[in-house]
Amino acid sequence: MFFVGITVDYKSLEDSSFTLRERDSTKQVRASEKEIIEAIDNIVRGRETWTDVAGRLPAVESADKDAE
Repeated sequence: MFFVGITVDYKSLEDSSFTLRERDSTKQVRASEKEIIEAIDNIVRGRETWTDVAGRLPAVESADKDAE
């Protein structure tokens, strides 16, 4: 089973990009609305895995990691 969350934030309003976060790994990627929808569709239809998506879309580093 695959669990993700989509974040819409202030940056989304500026550039229409969204964050997609995988629940178990907590890894995040940020991309355009079109790319996020495509990624979810591909995963649901079995054409890609989360690892595939995380490898092709830009990663988002958490603020906690930046502070270290």
